[in-house]
Amino acid sequence: AGYVGISIECTSCHLANFNATINPAHIAAKFSLECKTCHTFNSWKPATFDHNTATKEASDRASKNYYLNHKEKIQAYRKQYNAINKDTISQKHKIFREQHKEIFRQRSKDYYYSHKEHCLEQKRLWKIANKERIDIQDKLYRDSHKSEIAERGRQWRVAHKEQIFIAAKARYIANRDKIRVQEKNYRESHKLERSKIQSLRNYKLRIEVISHYGNGKCACVRCGGDDMRTLSIDHINGGGNKHRKVIGTGGAHLYSWLKNNHYPEGYQTLCMNCQFIKRLENHESKHNENNETYLPTYPSRALPEGSPTNQLA
Repeated sequence: AGYVGISIECTSCHLANFNATINPAHIAAKFSLECKTCHTFNSWKPATFDHNTATKEASDRASKNYYLNHKEKIQAYRKQYNAINKDTISQKHKIFREQHKEIFRQRSKDYYYSHKEHCLEQKRLWKIANKERIDIQDKLYRDSHKSEIAERGRQWRVAHKEQIFIAAKARYIANRDKIRVQEKNYRESHKLERSKIQSLRNYKLRIEVISHYGNGKCACVRCGGDDMRTLSIDHINGGGNKHRKVIGTGGAHLYSWLKNNHYPEGYQTLCMNCQFIKRLENHESKHNENNETYLPTYPSRALPEGSPTNQLA
């Protein structure tokens, strides 16, 4: 009954004993006031003293107290030291990270999955706060890695060809009217540019096809004429008129058809003079589908006066 209201903490009654103890000196050694670390409630003696635990705890308390009392001074010294030894510290950190790469990676992964929502929110806020910096870094990276980015994109498109087609088709169906209006407006506002681009594309295609059927040169295979204005593709065995009706009139249709069909045989590059000479020699004409032999007759009134003949021998 005489102990009612008294604290259960040892120091409430035995603080004087704690301060007076000299073997070992509790105050000098900065022992903890938690008496139960060495003593028991049943008997004050013998006392057990764990040097490792007691010394570590005392050292930790001393370090913490020193840091709190000299916080600004310590931070200033660290900042100065880091600035002077920046390269050395950076190199040491790099070596350490390389040596413990897997540990760091696993630790980061574990932290991310255990704090996923927090990490995503922090990332979002950081992106908003550093938008200009991110845009500049992205632009610099794209400019210095153009070929790598293009190659990765090409490989991805090849690997996901069907997926891209399905997505594009779905997007077109969902926005068909809007896309058609946009395409029409674009064609109307870019007529000249589109015409120039198409003309250049057709010209490159023409050079490619004519050089293929000209034995690697843009030249007539009969006379060697190399004026591009006179060169064209000839059907060796005739039938060009029928063929053009099937694939469409115009040189671009024929050039595209030849390239898309991997340059089939039966064609050659001729100039217009050699084309007409070949037609006459082989009796080729859209009116002579059976290749019957005939000599074309020209009206006498169309020939200059004094012409020796009005027929071709």
